[in-house]
Amino acid sequence: MDDDGEVLLDIDATTPRRATLSDFLERVSLVADSDEIPDGQAHGGVVTLMTVHTAKGLEFPVVFVTGMEDSVFPHARALSSARELEEERRLAHVGLTRARKRAFISFAANRRIHNLWQSSVPSRFVAELPAEHVEMASAPGLWGAASPAAARQR
Repeated sequence: MDDDGEVLLDIDATTPRRATLSDFLERVSLVADSDEIPDGQAHGGVVTLMTVHTAKGLEFPVVFVTGMEDSVFPHARALSSARELEEERRLAHVGLTRARKRAFISFAANRRIHNLWQSSVPSRFVAELPAEHVEMASAPGLWGAASPAAARQR
């Protein structure tokens, strides 16, 4: 990506052209079919971005689940409905159980949503994980070494 927010998009192997980030994301979304994701040795150690819905039925050595904040995951619309909250919990479980060896969860102390900075707390789902399987690491001054449950009580 250059300073103007443009990326070099390789439409075909012989004709690269300048494209916007939107062009790139549209191209990526068109090739993100789970049937086309290589497995095992064929995977070649590449990073594969996908939604939790796309990940159903797949496994990877390492999984990163991002945006684990209340109002992001679980989504704000799900917080007022026990049924929807349970569906979000099920999706979080799907995401985490795609990992064969390790799963990493990330959350932000502050997030820009609709051009406004908002403070956030770790997802309630993080606090529901067995403590013996969770290692908290964060930058000083953010959530520190406190557990998500303790951070929510501040």
